[in-house]
Amino acid sequence: MSKEHKDNENKGLLCNFTHEKAGMQGLDREKINKIIHDTSVNTEFFKREQEHIAIVEEKARSMKNRISESLSKGPDFIREINEEIYKIIQEIESERHLSETWIHVDMDMFYASVEIRDNPELADKPVAVGGNSMIATANYIARRYGIRSAMPGFIGKKLCEELVFVKPNFSKYREEGEKIREIFRDFDPDFESMGLDEGNLRVTEYLINNEMNHDEGRQELARIIRQRIKDKTQLPASAGIACNRSLAKIATDMGKPNGQYFIPFDKEQIIEIMSKMNVRKIPGVGKVLEKTLNELGVVTCKDILQKKYELYIAFQAGSFKFLASAALGVGSCYHHETREEQKSISLSRTFASTNNIEEINKYIAEFSREISEQLDEKNAQIKTVSVSLKTYKFEPKSKSETLGRYIYKELDIYEIAIKLYNELAIKEKIRHVGVRVANIIYRRTGAIDDIIEKVSKDPTPKQSSIKCFSQQCPVCNKVFMYTEKRMEIHLKQCLEEQSQKFQPKVVKKQKNAPQPTITLDCFYKKK
Repeated sequence: MSKEHKDNENKGLLCNFTHEKAGMQGLDREKINKIIHDTSVNTEFFKREQEHIAIVEEKARSMKNRISESLSKGPDFIREINEEIYKIIQEIESERHLSETWIHVDMDMFYASVEIRDNPELADKPVAVGGNSMIATANYIARRYGIRSAMPGFIGKKLCEELVFVKPNFSKYREEGEKIREIFRDFDPDFESMGLDEGNLRVTEYLINNEMNHDEGRQELARIIRQRIKDKTQLPASAGIACNRSLAKIATDMGKPNGQYFIPFDKEQIIEIMSKMNVRKIPGVGKVLEKTLNELGVVTCKDILQKKYELYIAFQAGSFKFLASAALGVGSCYHHETREEQKSISLSRTFASTNNIEEINKYIAEFSREISEQLDEKNAQIKTVSVSLKTYKFEPKSKSETLGRYIYKELDIYEIAIKLYNELAIKEKIRHVGVRVANIIYRRTGAIDDIIEKVSKDPTPKQSSIKCFSQQCPVCNKVFMYTEKRMEIHLKQCLEEQSQKFQPKVVKKQKNAPQPTITLDCFYKKK
């Protein structure tokens, strides 16, 4: 790879533009990356991302050295790792099932589609939902200019002066999302919701019961689901049909926009399709892993198999199996364990840089309350509490504590979180705070006073109206468990955080005076 080409790829990595979304193929990436790069070059975000790129490149160099040393050990060593790789491949192949059918459905440019439906005058214009600070999604016309989610709006304007901004309306999107999920339930009552506009449906039983369990029937069912969505919402949806969850999601992307794609239930054809697939298209591969693989000469899934020795040496066994499974087109064929088996809960907030104790306390108290409510709903307790911060320079700081007992009450969580915050003793202004709990158990045997307190507060049991789902944020691409309301809160915070990342750096002299210590008095003051 030439230095010029590598520099351009790094510009793309900085701006998360290396992953082509639907409707963005064949664009002048070098030109677009240059505009984004030149606009963000004087920000703290740019500096931090440059540091991250350097870390990835150093990690790749270390991997290359390890690979070179290992392969120089001679034929006996090669024979040994070949046997290990053979065992892993055999294990992967034993997990291949061609009898299950999955349909992955994803609404096309969901937020933008809703707005265009409600205002048809936008149909032939480049549209972005968001504002000058950050874009949540863009329609396909805007994407032809290189505009996409997680991009600051002012950069979008540089790419396309005619870009029209529409303010997000999350209550409207939630309403449409529930209509879509009602349709999903008709075909798979246990479908996996990936947010307001996306779902994984295991439709094997439906196909068998309706005498449709063949290739034509599978494709016809996808058309039926998409048409039902179109009739009920007047919104376009794309779908992928395959023998496992991961392949179905990949197929959806191949069918966009407003179409569907069927991956044959045939081992050889699956491997052939995957061999040409860019590694970034693999669900679970982000920009950092993509960059690492590219540094090792791996661009497509075919490269994964051709460089299996190098990757086996470079990565841990679990990571190697994940990559090899993806290259072979093998994935999970059954629904995940119940969502009650959540391993951790975390909440965070990004805000304008501050050392205002009352504001920071407000967030920590709010997170403690919300986490306690979630634990109470799930009849769960936790043993580990963590606090994470980011300074105005984007430097991350964190501290955690594992207790000798399990807790779930708001005040207990708050007390530990505040103690951890004070122990961090941050002298600079901070712009982000988060609280995370882990080591969750789900069989809490409550004390009698807890039960009495609960019954006295609400003698009539109520069924929770909170709908939980697994969601991938369209801005940061993180996947997490959230309620719809919390997803809306996260997305707003994420857009704000991305916006602040691209603000030019302002140099000010600041006194590094230590912040006052937060105490429990602050907690009760806010009650």
